[in-house]
Amino acid sequence: MFQAQLLQYQRALQVGTARSDVIRYLQLRGVPYVEARREIHVYLGDEPDVFPCDRWDVNVSFEFGYPQIEVGSPQMKDEVNPRDPLGTISLKRIGHCL
Repeated sequence: MFQAQLLQYQRALQVGTARSDVIRYLQLRGVPYVEARREIHVYLGDEPDVFPCDRWDVNVSFEFGYPQIEVGSPQMKDEVNPRDPLGTISLKRIGHCL
């Protein structure tokens, strides 16, 4: 199920798409998301508890690179920029085991 959702995003949003266009795509579809410094996460669901692990959150992660910065530009590398290009789209599982 999660793989199918990942493939939908990978087909719709190509590597190199600007961060602002990814956000617009998600907003137009009413998809809730969380922005981190170099990533955007979309929660897909949970994987069930399997001893010795707790429930794991499954997210689609949109990871961004840095845009071409002109020499002398005041932008810092860690700043989020609407032009940041999409680098990869992948599944991320977040949880822990004993």
